[in-house]
Amino acid sequence: MKRRVLALLLAATMTLGLAACGSKEEAPADTPAPAETTDDVEAPAEDAEAPAETAGEEIKIGVLLKPESNEYWSSMKAGILEWAEGQDGVTVEVLCAESEDNITGQLEQLENMISKDYDAICAAPLSLSNLVEGVAKACEAGIPIVNIDEAIDADAVKEAGGNISQIAHLAAISKGKVDIYSGNDDHIVPLLSLGGKGVISVLANVAPRQTHEICQKFFDGDWAGSCKEQLDAMEMCEALFCEVNPIPVKKALEMMGLINGALRMPLSRMEPAHAERLEKAMKAYGLL
Repeated sequence: MKRRVLALLLAATMTLGLAACGSKEEAPADTPAPAETTDDVEAPAEDAEAPAETAGEEIKIGVLLKPESNEYWSSMKAGILEWAEGQDGVTVEVLCAESEDNITGQLEQLENMISKDYDAICAAPLSLSNLVEGVAKACEAGIPIVNIDEAIDADAVKEAGGNISQIAHLAAISKGKVDIYSGNDDHIVPLLSLGGKGVISVLANVAPRQTHEICQKFFDGDWAGSCKEQLDAMEMCEALFCEVNPIPVKKALEMMGLINGALRMPLSRMEPAHAERLEKAMKAYGLL
């Protein structure tokens, strides 16, 4: 049963990408390759068909997308429903967020799917953090989730689920022999407190001084000052990931007059609502 669910998830993920490619609108750059969603699956290709003993079992898959007012997501919804019609013993429910800023509503949609005891869920989160609690609940319920768009904050999922931080475990077993760097701008101080050496930063592209201050104040023993700098940057960090990186940071540099804004495939222009959110965050952070 489990292997059939994984095979169906792989097929569904491939279908999602193909459906979106048929849209007149250029596909977002963050459409994942199927292989990335199945790194831990050791099933041979022929397992795509259900074993005879499970062929009669009903599989329920939930799909949670961004607003279908966007042609890309509308095409994706139509594609996955078309795929589902040709699958025996498979029930698929596709829901779309009401709007790009209805992050709470999308979390409620995910939690509702979890309560329906789906065998698996595919989700396109509106932000890197709005579905964290729901993903943690799905993990506790043993329901696999395939992320098909915006990256979900993995560390926050671990914390929401009550699990020990993977980074803390690494720091403990390495005993200072491994240099640890934060890969998330909103996690700089927590990582430094575990012995981290710095950050591989997106924020530093538009706010190098502020990013430096977060680290330097911590190293100088001004932990309160470092924490304040970190918290002051939170809205800006979130805005820089309201679409797949590096689209927002390139848009921010364009707003600052540092680049001309030209993009190469597979990057696409930011949606107006996201660009407005980014501009607002930049003004609040003193970048504009």
